[in-house]
Amino acid sequence: MIRSLWIRALLILLLPTAAQGVELGGHLKAQALLQNYGDDDIVSLLGPGSQLDLQSLEFRGNAAWTKGPWDWKLQAQLAGEHGKLLQAQSSGAALSSSDALLGLPYSSDTQQVFDFAWNIDESPSHLWFARLDRLSLGYTSGALALRAGRQALSWGGGLVYQVLDLFDPFPPNALDTEYKPGIDMLRAQWLFDNGDDLQAVGVPRRRSRKDPLELTQSSLGLKWRHSMGSSQVEVLTARHYQTSVAGLGMSSNLAGGIWRCDLSATFPDDDPAVASFLFNYDRTWTVASRNLEGFVEFFRNGFGSRNLEKGLEALSPSLLQRLARGELFNLGRHELALGARYDWSPLTRLEPTLLANLDDGSAYLLFHAHRSLRQDLDLEAGIQVPIGGRGGEYGGVRSELLRSYLSPPTTLWIRLARYF
Repeated sequence: MIRSLWIRALLILLLPTAAQGVELGGHLKAQALLQNYGDDDIVSLLGPGSQLDLQSLEFRGNAAWTKGPWDWKLQAQLAGEHGKLLQAQSSGAALSSSDALLGLPYSSDTQQVFDFAWNIDESPSHLWFARLDRLSLGYTSGALALRAGRQALSWGGGLVYQVLDLFDPFPPNALDTEYKPGIDMLRAQWLFDNGDDLQAVGVPRRRSRKDPLELTQSSLGLKWRHSMGSSQVEVLTARHYQTSVAGLGMSSNLAGGIWRCDLSATFPDDDPAVASFLFNYDRTWTVASRNLEGFVEFFRNGFGSRNLEKGLEALSPSLLQRLARGELFNLGRHELALGARYDWSPLTRLEPTLLANLDDGSAYLLFHAHRSLRQDLDLEAGIQVPIGGRGGEYGGVRSELLRSYLSPPTTLWIRLARYF
């Protein structure tokens, strides 16, 4: 059945662009990366050698159709990956919470309502897979908007870290954030005459591909947004994996820029409430006739640890659970992000970012360069370098059980993207 749906989807994507109400597009991306780990890192448990490589190729076809109040969206992926990193991920040594950490296509529908992903060919060192990343039907009439099926949704105002985004947020060091992974959900939105809107979301899930859908694994959320001139306030409440969550988001103009503040309170059934929040500010200047955008963001991770010298085994189960689900990506309690985006030329953009753990002084330096070679052809490259000694979040957290360290690698990457 899944293969039949995939074939039909590809046929739809091949419809002529002149078809009434149909919009087609997509891209082809080729990416290569090299990661270097310390000799005493957990990855070294795989055997000799501390360098992992990965090459990937991804085709994405997008189609959208609108007629009257109805519309549907379909986006399909065909991707291949090859390299030593696949072996590390399958063994668990890389401890990557999701492929999004490397900017790679999302390749698993284990917990989804529908299994729209399957492996075409795989081995310990290579994988070819296909997936429907978007497949949804929408209805819009007046103030009401409904959408059912596989889609993407983002809540909150985080620039690097996330407090209110409960649905597959991007990691702070994700290489490719063009498309957020699609998840199966029901979404309803009501627009008020004064500009406010009310949004309701239901995300059913299962524990594994063979298990039935369970309420304890699912999410229900309600978010209200109110505008007051240049300021906005968002209030949300959710039941997420059998845990109650309340959130508040605010944003407004300040000194030529924009500030945002997100707060959340998580209420586990048998544990004390956990509070997290972030505050960020970004502004744009003109330097030498070029645009320069800078930002700063502070993140308090209520689930994080202030003393990582105690090792991985001392981390709270609540933190480990959220790391495994891909909701959180930081081990520390107090995190800071500083970043900029500078238009070096009309065709070249530079984006340096520094992630820092304020409790132990370790940091992660990210640098991303983007070059437009010609229309619809982009070249991107970057480097990610951890800073700090052993015992810190980015220098390496000790595992007494494995007698090694968990630390982010030094990463070099390059990607070529052709859009159509």
